[in-house]
Amino acid sequence: MAKVFNFTISNEDIIVRFSCPNHNRRIDEIVKNLCAGNSNESDEKKICRYTILEGNGTFAFDGIDEIGNDIRHEVVFFENTEYPLIVKGRNNVLEEISLAINDHQKDIEDSKSTIISDNGELYGSMNFRNQVGMTDMTFTYKVNGQTKKLKFMTEVLSYKLDYRTDLKTIISDIENEYALLSASFLKDTYLSMRQKNGESSSLIWWQIFKSCYQEIIKAAKIIIDRPKRRLRTVARYERAERMAFLPRELENEYQTHKDNPAYLYRTEEMILSHDTIENRFLKHAINEMLRKFLVVKEHIITAMHLDNPMNVDTSLTTMESEMLRLRNHSFFRGVGVFKGFTQDNLVMKQALGYKTIMEKWVELQQGYELEEGLRKLEVKDVCDLYEIWCFIKVKNIVQDTLKELGKNATPKVKGRYVTKDFIPQLVYGGTMIFEEENGVELACVSYNAQVEKETSNKVSFIEDTDSMTTVQRPDIVLSLSKTNDNGMKYTYLFDAKYRIDDSQIKGNDVPPEDAINQMHRYRDAIYYTKNGSGREDLKKEVIAGYVLFPGRVPLEALDLENGDYHYQVSNRKIGIGAFPLRPSKELRDENGSVIIDPTSSEQALRKQIRKWLEVENGREQLLEQSIPQKGLHYTKKDLSDKLVYIGYVKAENPEIDLFKNNEAKNYYTGNLDFAEIDIQQLKYFLPIVSGKVQGVYEIKSIGFKKLSKIRPLRNGEDDNLRVVFNLGAYIPLLDSMISARNKLHNHKVYTFKEAKDKLSELV
Repeated sequence: MAKVFNFTISNEDIIVRFSCPNHNRRIDEIVKNLCAGNSNESDEKKICRYTILEGNGTFAFDGIDEIGNDIRHEVVFFENTEYPLIVKGRNNVLEEISLAINDHQKDIEDSKSTIISDNGELYGSMNFRNQVGMTDMTFTYKVNGQTKKLKFMTEVLSYKLDYRTDLKTIISDIENEYALLSASFLKDTYLSMRQKNGESSSLIWWQIFKSCYQEIIKAAKIIIDRPKRRLRTVARYERAERMAFLPRELENEYQTHKDNPAYLYRTEEMILSHDTIENRFLKHAINEMLRKFLVVKEHIITAMHLDNPMNVDTSLTTMESEMLRLRNHSFFRGVGVFKGFTQDNLVMKQALGYKTIMEKWVELQQGYELEEGLRKLEVKDVCDLYEIWCFIKVKNIVQDTLKELGKNATPKVKGRYVTKDFIPQLVYGGTMIFEEENGVELACVSYNAQVEKETSNKVSFIEDTDSMTTVQRPDIVLSLSKTNDNGMKYTYLFDAKYRIDDSQIKGNDVPPEDAINQMHRYRDAIYYTKNGSGREDLKKEVIAGYVLFPGRVPLEALDLENGDYHYQVSNRKIGIGAFPLRPSKELRDENGSVIIDPTSSEQALRKQIRKWLEVENGREQLLEQSIPQKGLHYTKKDLSDKLVYIGYVKAENPEIDLFKNNEAKNYYTGNLDFAEIDIQQLKYFLPIVSGKVQGVYEIKSIGFKKLSKIRPLRNGEDDNLRVVFNLGAYIPLLDSMISARNKLHNHKVYTFKEAKDKLSELV
């Protein structure tokens, strides 16, 4: 049985003991995974701080006491490790005790906790999950009616990554890509990101505020000049002779007091008042901005070592004066206290001035979070950060590769250039599309894409797909468009897992088995359903799936053609595999271009994505690589002998606009006799729309309807039966629409080969 390592912190009142049964194994994993090259480096990576922050205490490491309040010793706390915890009182019964981690209170006696009490002793367990970095633990207890505290600080280390360097690289990459994003992942452990030299992080908030200051002031002045007002009922007290008329409800009161000329009667009148919820919000926003500005101003003075306030940038003084004048404006004297919006407010979304104030307020809230987070803590859930970092890596690899291949693709979000509103969206899911100047989509990278259930009313995140059973949510979806394959998209999935399996294969790290099984599930669960919901319309959507994990695998073992890494072999054979992806320091040349480290773990992934982008005959390769069921073999469908029906689409056709966009679902024929045509043999329909043709529709089914059921009848028109084609997938045969007027015969039937030859002649 493995020896248990005990870590103890104690004082004159209590003893707190943490047990780590996996300590030796975790230390070995740190040395292996962090590639400590020599004993000195190995020791350095294993050492962390133990500091008493409040109260008196003594540390003991496996029974050996360490004297002092700031100790350097081998690490005790690791991510994803269970720590049995015992708290005992010294010669006293503990009356109350609670635990707070980084000031987030955790009541030890809470029913949700794993801590239990037994005769003054407390037992339980702790697990930091994926949280790493500096952490404070505060034990608050009561002995003999007196409340005391024992507070200490230490580090939670990762045995997969060197968080002191690698994790900061992840955070830096994320913040470089989407500034402000990582500050939203505040958890229970933290990293100190403050630099010893340089300006205070308060300057970050200052830069955001300064960029939108003029717009805020301008919008506030617009509101004050032309504020939104609402009718309000105001009570007034008047003598009888001053009232224009006597309301009926006051008649009895008048009869009682008519002999008293000084008696005042209460009346109500409607007036326009600017004491509205929108103006209350403006007053609140101005006050809060000024308060924060004054705090940040002090930080700036301190950071720049400006002992004399007169040396402060004059713009600070000017802004302060202007904001003070604005706060003290007489307009706000009649405006009440803002207590929050109770419902959606269209004025704040649309009205001149109010819309700007709301937009800038939301933008500044992100600045508040960032400035406050960087001032004290940067708390990170490593699992979430690793997922987003992997998305950024895949997106950047696609962008770099397209550029190398001579494709001038601009990244956009839903048809728009990337803006700040993409930052908060990314936490819940976002899509980056790479388009050429002519609007042709080349690639699409999505984060947290969701494929909904069939019964859901929501649109699937992956376009034209669905899951017939349960909701699927892959981390990263890469869709590549092939223009020479009639716009066909090729979908690849990546799932980022900040985990490494305890076992190895041939001495190489591997992802956890459940992550690989998840890729098999994704490929089997996500279907292409654009053409309908019947079984014959379902198509497998996902071509391949890969797990991204922070393991170590030699690059030669990851070679696309000959690599012997276990999951590279499975990738070549079945399209399911894994790529190690670890952070490395980014290098740039004199022009600012990224220098790709040839030894970086991302090289194998980069080569794989480039191979996909370079493939021109993707449809043929996909067919060749597909594995048929036993007894079957896949061949290219021979359409040459299939019958194609040619018909004009008239202007009165209800689906004329759909035909113009190649999205029609039905076509009805004219009044003609099909006696010489076996309509059940027709497989395709070639429409002539406004005298032009481009491609054909599959005919899913054929039926009959009266004309009145299709469109309104015109004067004198017979309500006879018409043949109706139910149309399926559209197959373009030409790159663009060409004129076919008087060159193709209406109601004519050709074979598919003959129809293509006719169109070739027209070109």
